[in-house]
Amino acid sequence: MKFFNIGLPELVFLLVIMLVLLGPEGMQDYFKKAGRFVRKVTRSEFWRSSVSTYREVKRYPAQMMKELELEELEKELRRDLTEIEKTTHAEINAIQQEIDSAADSLKKPEHKPDQSPDQNSGKPNE
Repeated sequence: MKFFNIGLPELVFLLVIMLVLLGPEGMQDYFKKAGRFVRKVTRSEFWRSSVSTYREVKRYPAQMMKELELEELEKELRRDLTEIEKTTHAEINAIQQEIDSAADSLKKPEHKPDQSPDQNSGKPNE
């Protein structure tokens, strides 16, 4: 485990040096003062705003990527929608033309070759 690039052997060495220089009571007083200082700092408004800013800065790249993905998705959806509209309009126009041609064929009676009334009766002409 490394904290501030200090491993376990370095930490033990620092504690031994502090024990030699400060003594047991001095170390106890030092760590109490250090604990009070850390508590005071972590409860301060400056610390809270610093942590808040850090979190925002840390989230910002992910948020930007998410927004970029949404923009790309929106562009892709718009392209697909345009393509679907074109296809749909083409199909609708084709169906409309078929309906119009069918309606025209129903409106116009079929023309048979002119036949004389005698030919229709089945009697030979005189």
